[in-house]
Parts: sequence; C-alpha cells; structure tokens
Amino acid sequence: MIEWGSGDHAEEVPAGPGLRAVWWFAVPLVSLGFLTPAIALYAAIRLRDRVTAMAAVGYAVLEAVFLLDPRGGGDHALALGFALINWLVASLHMAQMTERYRLDYRYAALRRYVDAAESDDDDVAEAQRRRDRRIDARQIVDTDLALAVDLRIGRPDLDGDYDDGGLIDANHVPTEWLVSELGMLPSVAAEVDQLRRARDGFDSVDDMFMACPSLNPARIEILRDRLVFIPRDREPRALP
Repeated sequence: MIEWGSGDHAEEVPAGPGLRAVWWFAVPLVSLGFLTPAIALYAAIRLRDRVTAMAAVGYAVLEAVFLLDPRGGGDHALALGFALINWLVASLHMAQMTERYRLDYRYAALRRYVDAAESDDDDVAEAQRRRDRRIDARQIVDTDLALAVDLRIGRPDLDGDYDDGGLIDANHVPTEWLVSELGMLPSVAAEVDQLRRARDGFDSVDDMFMACPSLNPARIEILRDRLVFIPRDREPRALP
C-alpha cells in the first residue's frame, strides 16, 4: 500500500497484486518450458492480449514439434530452439506480462480512487449548493412572506420552479412528506399534524418540539436547518 495525498487527507491505494502474478514467469523456468503454452494462454486471457495469445499458439506448436520428433529429441538444433524459445524467451515474455499486469492493476486501483474522490467532491459541492439555497430561501421567508408563499418555499408537495434547497414547511406539508423527507415515524407525523391543526400551526422549531413530546430532540436538531413555518392562514395562489 502507498499513500495518495498528504497530511490528514492521505489515502492508501494498493500498490499492486503482490505475489499473485509473480508465478507467471516462474512457470516456464520451473517446467523447463513445457508449461509455457498454458501460462501464455492464461496471461493472454487475463490481459486480453492477442499478441500473447498468438505467442501461446507458437509455443504450443514448437513444443508439439519437439515432443513428436521421431528421433526422440535427438535433433540438437530443435532441442536448442525449444530450450531458448519455450524456456528462456518465454520466461522473459511472462516477466513482461507480469509487469504489465501489475501496471494494469495499479492503474485500475488509482482509477477507482480518483472516481471515488471525484464522486465525494461532487456530493460535497451539491450539499453546499443546497445549503446555500436554503439560506437564500429562508431569507425570503423572513423578509417577504407573501413572496415566499407564492414561490411555494417549503412545499415540495406542490408544483413550483423555485429551488429552496429542500426546505420543509412543517405547518403545511402533508404527513407523508414529514415521513419521507424528515424521517419521522408515521405515528409521530400524525401527532404533529393533529397538533398543528389544533394550535393553528407552530411558530418555530422549538415551539413544535415543546408541543410534540414524541419528537426526538437529537433528530430535530439535525433537521432544524430544513424546517420553515409558514402561518397556517397563508396558502399559495393557484398557478396560472
């Protein structure tokens, strides 16, 4: 493993497959070249390399000629050629394939790391964008309530083009949106709906929390940034 990055943000990325590919070039050496066609074909399949596949066929042909020699290997030139090609040359060839496999493995690991880092960056950027949109929308609620109502801020249940960053109007959205968007239990959402009708709406997060004993205080703190409270008597005008 090696570090990719620096400081607290350093990440570990696999350096390579380690001993998992070393045996490739050892096979021709240990088998004196007789298993070269098999390991060459294996390398060709793993790396999807046509040249190595053709080389595997060549190794197999040379081995077949050597083994089927009617003189039982008595042709010294043929024996020398087999030893040089299927043993020594093939060992160097498989060593090259081993290094290529390492590089491919390394590149794939780095690619996965970069893709994950870019995905994380995109997620962070999107979260920051939505937070900024909520700040802008909340400013409209605080300064121009009529405009906020017309823009349907906090009303994902209604059609509207304004992006409020995911705000939820706890005084108006249907209970199913309290469940799906805020993660409330259906029974808690039903209690909130009953109390907001009886009280003609809530004034703030703290007001809603004090009125609803079933609300989870830790959960409410997390969702505080997403809640707005439009007065119950304010309903958006119908879209033209």
